[in-house]
Amino acid sequence: MSIFRHARRASTQTNHTSSSLGSQHSNISNTNVNTYHSTPRSSIALSPEVETLQLIIGIDYGTSHSGAAYALCSARNALTVLNSVTIRSISDWPSRRVSQNRRTSDKVPSEIAFTPTETFYGFDIPYGPHVPPDIERLEWLKLMLEPQPKRQELANSIEVREMRETLQRLQKTPVDAVSEYLRWLWDNICKKIIELEGDENIFQKVDVTVVMTMPAVWSDKAQNNTLLAVEKAGIVSEGVTLKFTTEPEAAAILSIKDKVRTHQIGTDDCFMVVDAGGGTVDVVTYQIVNTEPLVLNEVVTGDGDLCGSVFIDLEFKNQLKGFLEDVWENLSERALHTIEDAWEYNIKRNYEPELCGSNNNHPWEIFLPGVADNERLGIKDGVLTIPASILSHSFDSIMPLVLRLISNQRIGLGKKRLLSKLKAILLVGGFGGSSYLKDRIKQEYPEDGPNTIQIWRNDNAGYWQSVAAGAVRCEMLGLGRVNPVNTRLCRLNYGTAYKIRFDPAVHRAEDKWECPHTGVTKATNQVQWFIRKGEEINANSHTLLENFSLLLDEQRDLHAERRSVMWTVCLVRSDQDAAPNYRNENVRNFVDIQCEIPIDVVRGVQPETSVDGRRKFWRMPIKVEISMGAVMLGFRCLINGNEVGKTTANYRDVLD
Repeated sequence: MSIFRHARRASTQTNHTSSSLGSQHSNISNTNVNTYHSTPRSSIALSPEVETLQLIIGIDYGTSHSGAAYALCSARNALTVLNSVTIRSISDWPSRRVSQNRRTSDKVPSEIAFTPTETFYGFDIPYGPHVPPDIERLEWLKLMLEPQPKRQELANSIEVREMRETLQRLQKTPVDAVSEYLRWLWDNICKKIIELEGDENIFQKVDVTVVMTMPAVWSDKAQNNTLLAVEKAGIVSEGVTLKFTTEPEAAAILSIKDKVRTHQIGTDDCFMVVDAGGGTVDVVTYQIVNTEPLVLNEVVTGDGDLCGSVFIDLEFKNQLKGFLEDVWENLSERALHTIEDAWEYNIKRNYEPELCGSNNNHPWEIFLPGVADNERLGIKDGVLTIPASILSHSFDSIMPLVLRLISNQRIGLGKKRLLSKLKAILLVGGFGGSSYLKDRIKQEYPEDGPNTIQIWRNDNAGYWQSVAAGAVRCEMLGLGRVNPVNTRLCRLNYGTAYKIRFDPAVHRAEDKWECPHTGVTKATNQVQWFIRKGEEINANSHTLLENFSLLLDEQRDLHAERRSVMWTVCLVRSDQDAAPNYRNENVRNFVDIQCEIPIDVVRGVQPETSVDGRRKFWRMPIKVEISMGAVMLGFRCLINGNEVGKTTANYRDVLD
């Protein structure tokens, strides 16, 4: 579904089916919540004197493009050799369109396409006269993992509706389709590492850690969907440990090190990361705690929005389509692909308003051989001149959102009296390489004004590779027993609704309720927050223990056939800065924690008698252990201090 191609439906129903995804939950057992799976390697026997090398692979699955990087190092001396270990980017991808069937690029398009007999990926997707008539394309698929977008206009857009319809015709869920793309991506990453290292058995000789990155703005459900897709892609196998980190955090760890080394920034200074990608723009502000090794504290709660470069793409397409009118409708697939390439790899990255000027003195041009001359539309000798107004309108369509995110971070710094310590704004991500974005931020924060703020960017294409390479560097620091981010700030309020003895002076009348077992009048819809938005989360250990009580009725719950009892508690969340202690429209259910408790554990508790003396019931004290990490939450259920049963987390598609 490239936005520069004509909408097309398959002429025949495709035969692609997928296995049932099953219930939308994942079993997460967390000792370190950043680590979700670790499987031992049993096939390799090494002598005690030989230390196993660590192969660390960072994967940046993006909305428009994806990339990967890796490094080989020893856990024993990871910290001492940190600056001498080479982090290599995968920059060679399959493409039958070019000689040698490979295309050199720092990233590969995050696009997948299907026909009834074949699947295409990345650069290999056909265009022009070679496009099969029944092909089904899926582009920007990553956005479909997020069922709760902050911008509802995205969920209702024509492009997203078309993508949903395509998935329905293919009989696939977003998790299914993403997992197929990730399986192809992983296969090519492994092949390239084997080729670069010259060792077909390297994956059997090393311990492998894969660090996947996610947007900081991702909801809990989107995070879980990503985990499910990675699991289904087969990335987790024997000898492979899977970890997650956020995209801006990974980019910050990699990109700031050179500025520290050249003393452009130092201890106690603050810097803001603007990770501008294809779908999302994430912003987060850090303060440097230590420079060698690098240790940071998050000092303003991270934020983000769906205002990445794909939304500029959409606006550019709509503007150009309206300008060209009938000419657009008659453009060939090859011509549309030429426009797409010129826009993606040249115009969008290098556009600067002053180069165009009001008179279009330095116009942007696209070669369109075979298109008839049209003086009114600026088409001459097969060259289309893009009006400056189309470009300015396209870029300006999302800039207010990006600038608001930056402004809110500065306001947060001001509240903590740290604004004077803000030394720089660091641009990373694919859209972070845009000359326009850099210049637009400079206009807002001139470098010659008070409290000068530098605008930094890795100009050697490093902005595009920084997330994947940064994920590798984060893990290398971890091998050296260093947490590169010492404290993070919780992005939401997390808690649970509960009942408490009713107090008419405190509680609302509509919350009054009488317990049928005990006869006690209680207030429902009360909320106890485990952790508040903006609270510090320590990287070394941040585990919460929350108390719950399970009431079981003998006749209803404990009949002879039962082998176990399923206990469920729903957790709530709110994005308000000052969330209330009761339920309202901003306090929403988001995950159901379920624990299967063996019946013999219940029978070991002394029963009580109901107020009418007719029934026995059991009151089970349960503790829920909640692990807070770099990205996701982890859960365990404990009775008398021991983990009991099987705990699962079922995240909701729709908050209620």
